[in-house]
Amino acid sequence: MRHPCSAGLLIRRAASCQLLRRELSGLATTRNVGIIAHIDAGKTTTTERMLLLAGMTRSAGGVDTGDTVMDFMEQERERGITIQAAATRFDWTAAAAATRFGICLIDTPGHVDFTIEVERTTRVLDGAVLIVDAVAGAQAQTETVWRQARSHGVPAVAFINKMDREGARFDAALASLRQRLNIMPLAVQLPLTTAEGIVGGAVDLIEMEALVYRPSEAKQGGRAQRGAALTLMHGEETVDLQSVGPGAICAAVGLRHTRTGDTLVVRPAAEWAEIALQPVLRVPTPVFFTAVEVGSAVQQPALDAALEALCLEDPSLVVRLDPTTGQQLLGGMGELHLEVVAERIRREHKLELYTGPMQGTAPDALRKACAEALPAAAEQAAPVLLEPLMAVELRAPEKHVGAVLRELTGKRRGDVLELISPAECGQSADERHVVHAEVPLSALVGYANALRSLTQGEVALTMEFSRYRPSTDHDG
Repeated sequence: MRHPCSAGLLIRRAASCQLLRRELSGLATTRNVGIIAHIDAGKTTTTERMLLLAGMTRSAGGVDTGDTVMDFMEQERERGITIQAAATRFDWTAAAAATRFGICLIDTPGHVDFTIEVERTTRVLDGAVLIVDAVAGAQAQTETVWRQARSHGVPAVAFINKMDREGARFDAALASLRQRLNIMPLAVQLPLTTAEGIVGGAVDLIEMEALVYRPSEAKQGGRAQRGAALTLMHGEETVDLQSVGPGAICAAVGLRHTRTGDTLVVRPAAEWAEIALQPVLRVPTPVFFTAVEVGSAVQQPALDAALEALCLEDPSLVVRLDPTTGQQLLGGMGELHLEVVAERIRREHKLELYTGPMQGTAPDALRKACAEALPAAAEQAAPVLLEPLMAVELRAPEKHVGAVLRELTGKRRGDVLELISPAECGQSADERHVVHAEVPLSALVGYANALRSLTQGEVALTMEFSRYRPSTDHDG
């Protein structure tokens, strides 16, 4: 005879199965899609058009006019770039399947300084749209975001943007994807152009039909851990929610002990935890530091609170105290990264903030030990100043290799460790050379921008801390 508790257990299991089936049915019609690309490829503009077509806005915002939904931060609108990943949601009916899908859309930054935003976004995506400029083709940052998407197994479809610009070439953009990403892209549409070269539509190679573009009026209408408030994000606007289903993207307000990259599990059972657990977010080591201070001691607690909030939001930021000078140091991924954070403190937290010059610094323990040991050591031996070296990897086409090497070994005081040709990598002759070098961190200030100007943005740059060596910078 079955024990009475067994019957209760079976009922609870049956109820759980019904709940799971309901949740999975919602999951089947939910898609998390990210927009990824190099800077100025038109990610935000494309996102604005998607929101317009979905009926979420009455008119498409523009980056130049500063009225976009997704780039809502004051600095984003002033600089004309995306700084933070922004999310929204809309419904879309797939004509072929007559199924209504809920699309959770995330617009990501294209600048290399904000690569952590792309990294944490790709971890939750079902798919990505890779935007490619029809004039410039795939760029260095295109390779970076592509590698990030592939590392998380995210499938992607490429969208060739800016086909209305002078110099736009669909075939060349497609070829750049093949050369840059070492893939074989398959076109599902071909542009229809007039005798004047104006794009007037596209040929759908899957449905084998022509799509002719016609001007139309802007669509009217629109839609609107326990203790946390759930909100649906639409750029900077929010809608309060009572609950969310599987696959949805939302914001949770009030999670005091949660950091970016944490996984929240609503069911305590071990099997649910195993299913829901996300890989640990890989946070790159800060590259540059700057001293930060406020105008008066009265503002120091407010500065500490602001820095704590920003570090919680952006794990690639680091705050530490210089034991030698007593200065508060803010570390980040690049000069622009730190400039944006400093400006956010001034504007959002209303603080009178002062920053020092960009610098690379030794670990606290090493600096403290040096400070304590220097007086005694100076009496016995000549002191040696150590400088941090960065392991630099560059991926450059043949035409830029010479200029890149001259810049590295000259002005940047770098040592080239390895130069790998495409043939050595088993690639075709039109692929990229890989340069591995060690470069003093102090010589890399401004290097990303200089490299972009030197090579027209065609060289991909990555770097991370390598080791210390006696300083060779005799100019100070």
